[in-house]
Amino acid sequence: MPRGTRNLQINRQQKHILLLALFLLKHAQGKVRPLKRQVISFIDIKNLILIREEDRRTVATGEEAWENSIAWRRADLVAEGCLTMPARGEWQITAAGERRVIDWCAIMHYFTTLKPDWQKHLSALETIFEEKVVITEQTILAAVAAFDIAKKLFADDLPEVPADVRGRIRL
Repeated sequence: MPRGTRNLQINRQQKHILLLALFLLKHAQGKVRPLKRQVISFIDIKNLILIREEDRRTVATGEEAWENSIAWRRADLVAEGCLTMPARGEWQITAAGERRVIDWCAIMHYFTTLKPDWQKHLSALETIFEEKVVITEQTILAAVAAFDIAKKLFADDLPEVPADVRGRIRL
């Protein structure tokens, strides 16, 4: 796989992981406008992303490479309307961002429901998402927890897992 393709796939997953962290910080911890450092620490401590040794290298900004990449995904999500920056250093998920992450969490929830031994099938996620994955078992557990929160918050408006995705999960 060309390096550029892998980067695009990782970027897409990093966006979901960032939105997941913001959703959980808001709805599970009451941090509506967390600081960048809080979000990065949450992702790292909760092991929400697979961080390779090379991703731990320090880059020109003084951050680890994976942290810098997450910061760039923040900029992408701002442009996509999923995240705002109400004040310098503060990150806030928007309603559109919540909807997007709930859609993604619905897929994770469906995956764990359909495959009770899902921990043994993490490689199946590459088929489901049609890309190389950097999410971890902890990411999936966090997504399921977020979906449980969404069920309480948006009981009448939960997303359906698209048929094509359901088909890939059955593989």
